[in-house]
Amino acid sequence: SALLNRACCYVGMSKFEPALADIETIIADKAPDVDVEKWHKVWMSRGGIHRKLAQASEAQAGLPHAAAAAVKQAEEDAKLYYERSREDYERVLSIAPSHEGYVTKAQRCIQQLSDHDRKRRRSSVASTTSATGDPSSSSGPHAQGHKMSSPQQQRQQQQQQQQ
Repeated sequence: SALLNRACCYVGMSKFEPALADIETIIADKAPDVDVEKWHKVWMSRGGIHRKLAQASEAQAGLPHAAAAAVKQAEEDAKLYYERSREDYERVLSIAPSHEGYVTKAQRCIQQLSDHDRKRRRSSVASTTSATGDPSSSSGPHAQGHKMSSPQQQRQQQQQQQQ
């Protein structure tokens, strides 16, 4: 598909939001001859884009001199994108018939996400414990809905609802 190719090009140029938009268009516009729900490559691509967005959000959170609110928001965005990435990779595992290459890659990606999550949690607990002296004051990941809009779009929607 041309949109899938373009999404891959966008990723190569670090333009993750337009890449995600192309993938979402593929998913929303159900082609007559293609069952997108069983198209391993689309879900692997979306998982990878969500992961890249999470990494970009983490990088933003680590910027020196960033405002505390911006750091917190970037951390929340990263967490949400990592959750979405895992969901996409898990979807690949659930597709029948399975595709050995994609299943292997999805399992590897899920393992990498799990490793990253463990490291992040240890780091979070260590920094919270050192800052407060109380390891119980660290917060765990909060559940988000399955909306596939970006965290920025979700904030804009919340602001519009409040007005």
